[in-house]
This record gives sequence, C-alpha cells and structure tokens, in this order.
Amino acid sequence: MKKYYFLLILLFTSPLLLYPCRCREVSAMEGVKNSDIVFKGRILSVVRTSKYEDAGLKVDTTGLDDMAKQMKSYAPLYVVLVKAERVYKGKNVSDTIKILTPVASMTCGYRYFEEGDDCIIYATSEHVPFLLGANSLTSVIPMPRVYPEQGMYWTNHCTRTQQWNREEEEEIILSVMETIKKRVCQN
Repeated sequence: MKKYYFLLILLFTSPLLLYPCRCREVSAMEGVKNSDIVFKGRILSVVRTSKYEDAGLKVDTTGLDDMAKQMKSYAPLYVVLVKAERVYKGKNVSDTIKILTPVASMTCGYRYFEEGDDCIIYATSEHVPFLLGANSLTSVIPMPRVYPEQGMYWTNHCTRTQQWNREEEEEIILSVMETIKKRVCQN
C-alpha cells in the first residue's frame, strides 16, 4: 500500500520537478513597461547553440572555474533572427533583430519559435533570463555573464512573447497609448 502512495505522489509531483520555471501572470501594460522592445515580427531562422561567441555574444567568464572557461560551451540557447514588421516600443537599429532565449524549459526558455511564424515579442537588452532562482538548472551548469551586441535582445517564457494575434496587438497599442497619456498629463 505504501508503494502505491509513493507512486501517486511521484506521479503528481514529477511535472513540478521537470518544469521548475515559475512565472506570474503579467498584463500587457506590465509587459510593455518591463521590456526594452516590444514588436511584431516574422521568424526567419532559429539556431540552437552552446557557443555564445559564435552567436555574437560577449562572454565574461570571471568567477567560473578553469574547466568551464576552457569548455567555452555553456547552457544552450536559441538565437532567433526576426524580421521586425511593427515596433510598438523601443528602437530597432535594423529591420532584423536577434532574439536570445534559453533552450531548457526549466530556465524559462521560450521554445515556440518556428521559421515563418509571426510573433509578438517582448524583450530586454539585459542578460537576466538565466537568473531565475536556486531551484533552476543554472545552479549546476556553468553560466558566464553574457552581453549581447546592439540589436540583440533576450526573451523568455515569463514575458508575454507569443504567436501573433489581434487581441494581443490591441492590448499592446492600448498600453502604449495609456503610457503616453500618463507622460503628457505629468508634464
């Protein structure tokens, strides 16, 4: 009988162990506020890599042990090339933008980019997508500090990044208009 209780507990808790990414729900207004850039774009390519320098990232290995520094291979990430079609917030320096996101769902990577898809992407220029708490895989995988080039941004599962849909686009436009209205009223 104890064996069955153990199996039941394991059955109900194993998804929690396999997917420790925890996100709180974010409104469109919060998503826009917390992002450096919010835009609609078409996915041109999705490349998986563990060689950060090859992706155009500046890597700071200060604090890593010698073995990790010699590997020059870290937790994998997707490098997604996106043709920006409409920018709602932020400035893009080119019509194509590189988006970076962790591969592993346990590090909250956004895994739903497919070539040819239209997406709405909320992204930041900061390299914080891996710093998600001690319960994530990042506590055991060597992680350097990573600095993207200009025009490269991070996104993850906890942003509102998603497949394009009219309702989300309308919420973004209303959020941006509300933000502009607040700024005008303050001046």
